[in-house]
Amino acid sequence: MDSQRAGRCPGTAQKCFLIFRRPWREILLRAFLFYKLCSKINQMKIEIKKNIALAEYTTFRIGGPARYFFEAETAEDLKEALLWAREKGVPYFILGGGSNLLVSDEGFDGLVIKVSSSRFQVSGNMINADAGVPLARLVIESVNNNLTGLEWAIGIPGTIGGAVCGNAGAYGHSISESVKGGKAMTQDGKIVDFDKNACRFCYRGSAFKEKDNNLIILEVQLQLAAEKNGKAKKRMKEILAERSTKIPPFASSGSFFKNYLVKDSGPLLKRFPELSQKIKGGKIAVAYFIEQAGLKGKTVGGAKIAEEHANFIVNAGGAKAKDVLELAKICKEKVKEKFGVGLEEETRYVGF
Repeated sequence: MDSQRAGRCPGTAQKCFLIFRRPWREILLRAFLFYKLCSKINQMKIEIKKNIALAEYTTFRIGGPARYFFEAETAEDLKEALLWAREKGVPYFILGGGSNLLVSDEGFDGLVIKVSSSRFQVSGNMINADAGVPLARLVIESVNNNLTGLEWAIGIPGTIGGAVCGNAGAYGHSISESVKGGKAMTQDGKIVDFDKNACRFCYRGSAFKEKDNNLIILEVQLQLAAEKNGKAKKRMKEILAERSTKIPPFASSGSFFKNYLVKDSGPLLKRFPELSQKIKGGKIAVAYFIEQAGLKGKTVGGAKIAEEHANFIVNAGGAKAKDVLELAKICKEKVKEKFGVGLEEETRYVGF
């Protein structure tokens, strides 16, 4: 009794204290960290909108509402939005210019963060641009500053961040040729530098497009070449004029499928020797396969395979995402049936 009154625990009680001491320390630590997180959330000044129609933010003009929506104009905005999503336990999607996307008719049950940063600087042969700068704007600024290397991209919708993510390309070129590096943000808000090698560019893809990617592009550094004879501006105008004859006059996501990469295609060329004349830059235009399958002009609801370019599924008026999906399914089935070739979407699906 005397020993207990003096504060000395008997053996059994002391063991119990040792058993519970560590969990309670962890509980208190977690409670403290949660308190700090809540304090940060309460201090945030960002305005999260609700039930915003995403059709207005995509070039397809298709898609239901985002449960939550926020426009990030700065890196700090983006960091706070990511913190908000983590605190609420909701998924998020990063939206650029809205091209190469098909949003579900039901929308996105999470937070859509639209990157709207728009600063850029031209210095010598280099262009430093925020991820939200339209790619077409950088093309024009480059030729106006007597730089060459981006002329092929004139007329391509979307932002430079989206272009790097999907390694946008046309006319035998791609954005990977000009990327030197940049800055990105991790999911916990840290800013890191990346170089060209870290991008792991591939045909219409990069490390930023992979499923396990946790980096969001903030800034891109482009390295171009100097030219003073006006050829870049002339080439840009030629490409723009050529595009005007190919691009359908309807809303779309852009090229819907990736072009077919010619790899070990001996059996295919043996069956269809005429395809050897269609190979350009190691690829065969998917539009040729779709056209040969007799699908030009095919419609489902308000969606249509364009007459001008068979690799464009367009919103001819009132199209739903389900209409587009059905047309894409038909393209895959018919091309597979006729050529034995599997088509792969370039357009990304959101909210499905």
